[in-house]
Order: sequence, then C-alpha cells, then structure tokens
Amino acid sequence: MLYSKLILLAHGSRDPRWRMPFEVLITQLKESIGQERLDLAYMEFCAPSLRDVISSSYKDGFRFIKILPLFMAGGAHLHDDVPIILKEIESEYDSLEIKILAPIGESPKIVNAIKEITVAEISEFSIN
Repeated sequence: MLYSKLILLAHGSRDPRWRMPFEVLITQLKESIGQERLDLAYMEFCAPSLRDVISSSYKDGFRFIKILPLFMAGGAHLHDDVPIILKEIESEYDSLEIKILAPIGESPKIVNAIKEITVAEISEFSIN
C-alpha cells in the first residue's frame, strides 16, 4: 500500500490550449519520477477536479497528500476555496492528511528563473 502523494493543482480553463502545458508537464514528470505518487488536478472548468484526484488517491492507498499549487501567488482560491474543499474531503476519509504548499510562484527558484528570463529578454534590446 502506498502512503504519500503529490498533487499539482492548476486553475483550469475551458480552452484546451491553456491546459496543454500542464498536461505536457505532468506527462514528463511522471515519466521521470513515476506515475504512482504524482498527479494533476484542476480547480475548475476541466477535469480531473481536486476532489476527484484526492478520492481516487485515497482509494489507491494514499493517506498523506501534499498539494502544490501551480499558481503565481495565493489569492481567493488558495486562501478561501481550497481550505474549505480540503476540510470537507478530510472529514469524509479516515486517516487522511492533506497539506497545501505555498504557490509555486512564491518559490525563490521560480522568482530567480523569471529574473533570468527577464534579463535575457532585456539584454536583446539594442540601445540607439
């Protein structure tokens, strides 16, 4: 039986073009680190939902779940909506522990990557 899982949480969109980078990312991650302990869920507009992924994970034997929001910053979803959803879900399942991590956009690694990309783009400008 498996015990811990990481779920990447994206916002969601009705536009399949928006979802494509997340689908590519999860496919690449699963190929490199394994299918069982990693999944992708969406807040709204597309499937699978966070509730569905957690439910499926629990049925597969996972009892500790971390959620990594693929958001640039915490807003209403992460401060209001997600905690309510998680509290409801935890009350439905015995021995289930869920921890929500800081949004990925707040990671110093992401901030540094944005700085590097910005500097590279600005350095391409010609000054006349």
